[in-house]
Amino acid sequence: MKDQEICVAYATDSNYIVPTCVSIFSLLRNCNPDYTYCINVMIPYQIEQGERNLIEKVCSLYENCRCNIIVISNEQVNIETTIHHITTTTYYRLLLHNCIPDFDKCIWLDSDTVVCADISELNNLELGDNYLAGVKAPGYRIDPDYHCRRLGLSSIEGYINAGVLVMNLRKLRDDDMENTFIDLATNKYESQDQDVLNIACYGKISLLHFRFNFQPFRVFDADEYILEVFPINEIASSYNSPAIVHFLDSVKPWQDRTYDFNDFWRNYYIDLVRILPDISGFSAVNENPVAEICRCSQIDFIKELVFYGAGARCKEMLRFFRFSGTKDPDEIWDINYDKISEVDGIRVVAPRFDDGLKRFDDLSLIICIDDKGIAEEVARLGKDAGIKDILYSKEIKRVLWSKLLADSLDMNGTN
Repeated sequence: MKDQEICVAYATDSNYIVPTCVSIFSLLRNCNPDYTYCINVMIPYQIEQGERNLIEKVCSLYENCRCNIIVISNEQVNIETTIHHITTTTYYRLLLHNCIPDFDKCIWLDSDTVVCADISELNNLELGDNYLAGVKAPGYRIDPDYHCRRLGLSSIEGYINAGVLVMNLRKLRDDDMENTFIDLATNKYESQDQDVLNIACYGKISLLHFRFNFQPFRVFDADEYILEVFPINEIASSYNSPAIVHFLDSVKPWQDRTYDFNDFWRNYYIDLVRILPDISGFSAVNENPVAEICRCSQIDFIKELVFYGAGARCKEMLRFFRFSGTKDPDEIWDINYDKISEVDGIRVVAPRFDDGLKRFDDLSLIICIDDKGIAEEVARLGKDAGIKDILYSKEIKRVLWSKLLADSLDMNGTN
């Protein structure tokens, strides 16, 4: 089996050189020694030689790896992006099948991924006449009718996230799909090349287990709709033992140490820096001030429980509390209490920070406010009033998800 070579591909520009190196390093750390790996990295022609050298140095750390740099010109991909934190290199994957004609199959990984296990089984996946294999994109199930209309598809059921793909390069070449991809890309779809791939390959996409594209952002920010996409045991086993973690939010783990599963990225980064000091200087340094004030340990639900904010986030949290079997809040505080008397049966009252007769020793406050500045001010008011358990809705949702997934593992096992 030593003669077998697994083809893996990335695309990056100067902004993502180090994350790409970290992802490659994580892949090789967990690779199957019975295979050799060809790491193909697609880059724009203007990238600096030093950045290119960095990629090659990472690949050279492992004897069973060779690096192939593919330089893409502006003429090959001249498409404007529609998502602010994503650059034109995202469209490079649409050209991949013609850039590496010696391979019939390839595993595509976005640069904001880390590989946590041997993924050679993806190379052995039988695709048949399908163009791609990927993991369902949970966010598109929130409003499936809207996405069907804008994409011109009859169903969104098979729509996948493009961050981790198994690509049938031979089939894509045989059917001359590059022209179809580029023509569709000029329509400037909301999800850019991901939409292009799902439209062009509709009906010819195989589905992978969630563990091959585990998305912490989607799990911890999700509502109960995610259970309409994946069974709870699939979410739980992926959470417990992901093969690939995909940090697809606009805020990345190297930008914010409070990011979910940040340690998965940071540990590989630190290990790589020890071997290649050239990588250093790219550490996550930005802390989340709200998370610092509202540091979530564990919430004691025997205490009095109060939500702050009676808007959409409050309603979402209330639905999630009920879905996860957690007790309702005792009341909701909101400055607009005179306009909103209740939310789903829970009464809304004026904030009681200035209530000199009230003791807050046994009160837990969950801030259901999206605006960071307002959330910080509410947290400060609560702290000044003597409230010790001040939690941010996003953080407590993570705690509940973790408990729900752990309970599922206990009940169903990890298979």
